[in-house]
Amino acid sequence: MRAYWKTLVAVAAILVVVPQLAAADEVQDQLNQMQERMAQLEDSLKATQDELVSAQGQVEEQQNVIRRSGLDEERSGLSALSAFLNDTEFGGAVAASYNYNFNDPANGVNGGITTHGTNNSFQVDQVHFSMSNDATEKSRAGFGFDTIQGINTAGAAGDGPQITQAYASYLMPVGNGVTLTAGRFDSDIGAETEYVGENLNITRGLVRA
Repeated sequence: MRAYWKTLVAVAAILVVVPQLAAADEVQDQLNQMQERMAQLEDSLKATQDELVSAQGQVEEQQNVIRRSGLDEERSGLSALSAFLNDTEFGGAVAASYNYNFNDPANGVNGGITTHGTNNSFQVDQVHFSMSNDATEKSRAGFGFDTIQGINTAGAAGDGPQITQAYASYLMPVGNGVTLTAGRFDSDIGAETEYVGENLNITRGLVRA
């Protein structure tokens, strides 16, 4: 009877221990696989770090070459020009007209005071170009320039170009900022302007100062 119970105890112990040993072997295999993957990741990170160090060295070498060749100064000049063009506002207009005289003047020439001298004809009355750069806290110096050319320009003789505005300005660091402007600039007084495209009326007044 004792031999029988000893056999049962031995069988029970085998049934309990063997699965635990198998589970322990499986856990060990998983740990080994994780260690292998960690080693692969470490190798990959090291290779990536070596590539970054090499790329950084190449960038520094290229920058040194650029500085030695003077391209750095050229790029700085182009950057300054680009910033100037971005901050500068350009504008302009072209005005044209067609004239037909029902009096049918001789030789097709309109008489009297008129800005359109030829009957039944098309003409460019005015070409206007402007550029300005306002004074700001970032760039305290500013300027403005306007020029017109054409027949229909009040106060202008013939087709020659006329400078209507040419001024410089400076934002003084006083209080909230005071802008000092000097030069030639348009007047805000009057119902008509020298710029054809900005007048309310199609024709101009004949009275000149």
